[in-house]
Amino acid sequence: MSVPVAPSGSCSSVTSPEVQPPTSTADGQSVSLLLQSEDDTVRLGQQIASVVRPGCTVLLKGNLGAGKTCLARALLRHVMQREALEVPSPSYLISFTYVVEDDYGLLKKGSKVHHLDPYRLASGKVAALFDFDTAFKEDITIIEWPERLGSNVTPPTSSSLVVYFSGVGPQAVGRHVTLSCGDDAEYWSSVLKAWPPKIRTGKPRPVGDQQGTIE
Repeated sequence: MSVPVAPSGSCSSVTSPEVQPPTSTADGQSVSLLLQSEDDTVRLGQQIASVVRPGCTVLLKGNLGAGKTCLARALLRHVMQREALEVPSPSYLISFTYVVEDDYGLLKKGSKVHHLDPYRLASGKVAALFDFDTAFKEDITIIEWPERLGSNVTPPTSSSLVVYFSGVGPQAVGRHVTLSCGDDAEYWSSVLKAWPPKIRTGKPRPVGDQQGTIE
């Protein structure tokens, strides 16, 4: 099925990515998507942003250039209610922490959203550089390349959503994406069973007010 998309820059009218029926397996719940453009990836980020809550972890997996950072950027911009928010890659500084400035969806003002990318570190080195225990319990944590965390850091399966991208190259050629969670992730299982979620709208920001609060 062809998925029509809005012109670049007008993501608010993009239709939902093509979705296959949710699938229950012995390992948990999963949903398969076909993203045919970067706009579809942005839309998916907005959908996930609409359902994250404190204690949730989003694990982004896939090859270089698959779309992980694009999705993380869209998720952060929507949670922060700033469409032009600058979202730098955390590859060199390892992590950035964003502070939600107004109630949004299931998040209250002051909630923290962490964006991590341990790709450039030797496997396992990130454990000493970030307070994972607190983040996993209290905040929203978005991790690109979670396989680089090493054995000392294990995201809790009970609160983790795994987003796996297959395919590389220009996003115009499309991406197959699987959203999945473990059988002990009751919240994410309920979200995936009811997929797609309605995209929440927040308080609009003035065009010049797009910086946001980064710790």
